Amino acid sequence: MTRRDPRSSEHLDVFIPMNALSPSRYWLVLPAIFSAFALGAVAAPTTPEPADLLRQAVGEVLAISNAPGATPASVRAGVRPLLETYFDPLLMTRRSIGPGWREFTVSQQQRAVTLFTELVLQSYADKFTPGLHPVVVYRATVELAPNRQEVPMSMTTDDGQIVGVAFRFERTAAGWRIYDIVVEGVSLVANYRSQFDSIFQTGGADGVLSALESKIEENRSKP
Repeated sequence: MTRRDPRSSEHLDVFIPMNALSPSRYWLVLPAIFSAFALGAVAAPTTPEPADLLRQAVGEVLAISNAPGATPASVRAGVRPLLETYFDPLLMTRRSIGPGWREFTVSQQQRAVTLFTELVLQSYADKFTPGLHPVVVYRATVELAPNRQEVPMSMTTDDGQIVGVAFRFERTAAGWRIYDIVVEGVSLVANYRSQFDSIFQTGGADGVLSALESKIEENRSKP
């Protein structure tokens, strides 16, 4: 389930799996997830596998969030570049837009990657806060395809909620990168793809870009 803005017929909804969490708590899930991985952090190999890569990333996140004098603003500023490092913006954008991606011009594709990356960063990096300590149960890595893996886990948040989450990775020229996050069975990529497909059918590539721009501006206007 998502929240819709009744003022526009073409818009992007905030990705909130309502069956799992209340809206106010959902945005705390990913920061808690990333923090949890550091509880079992180990030295990363030269070419990290997905599970090890997450532990490596979270170690950096914890160093930022637990720094003396850390504030929500300083954590957000430090976490945003880390997400840009461990996620693959092109892959995530292409998969989220779906078949319509082939109809975008090169310049429209570049613009879509820039806008979608900003939207994801707004949605996640800007919600990080210091001091989250969830209890995590790790599951075995699942091979989805020769170059794709899923790292599933369950976590208990500070207020006792148990949430199932899976990170999906694809092997790229730069190594393993995250291209999707599944919270309680709801895929971020699939959720956005259903919205983009509907917008693309009526407004084409320009409609998708306009919807992205509008959502980003809406987020920026929030306190």
